Amino acid sequence: MIRDGRTERRMKVLESLDDLPVFKTEAEEADFWATHELGQEILDQMGPMEPGILPPPRVEPSPSREPRSR
Repeated sequence: MIRDGRTERRMKVLESLDDLPVFKTEAEEADFWATHELGQEILDQMGPMEPGILPPPRVEPSPSREPRSR
C-alpha cells in the first residue's frame, strides 16, 4: 500500500511472471512498478543469485571541471 499525501493506494499484485509486460523504455517500466508489486508466490520462488549473473553496474560520467571553450 502506498500513502500519497492523504490518499492510500493499493498496489496491483503481479501473480505470475507471465503477466509481466515487455517495456519499451525505462520510464515505462518505472511507471509500471510505481503501481505494481510482486505477489507472494513469485517472491517464494526467489533465492540467492549466483555470482556473475548480473551485468556490471553502469558507470555514470563525472562532470568535467575544465572550463568550456567558446
